Amino acid sequence: MPFPDKVKRRVRERAWFACCVCKRISVALEVHHILPQAARGPDSEDNAAPLCPSCHASFGGNPELRARIVVRRASLGSRDNPAGPTTRRSRER
Repeated sequence: MPFPDKVKRRVRERAWFACCVCKRISVALEVHHILPQAARGPDSEDNAAPLCPSCHASFGGNPELRARIVVRRASLGSRDNPAGPTTRRSRER
């Protein structure tokens, strides 16, 4: 079962529409199950990571890379942390 639309929207908004891996801003963010559904991963915000399509293709099916998503997701700003994500553009300034 895919994530409910409400969960997907909340995950994208909390990440300020930034991929948790490459930090690029994208309206096409995909919401990825950190713990796969096949392993009984829930369809909850705690098990969701916002990924751009490119990073989703690279990280989504790779168990070794998937483990890094949790750490990278934690580094994103959220609506609860108004500083927002650190993007390449903001680091270059």
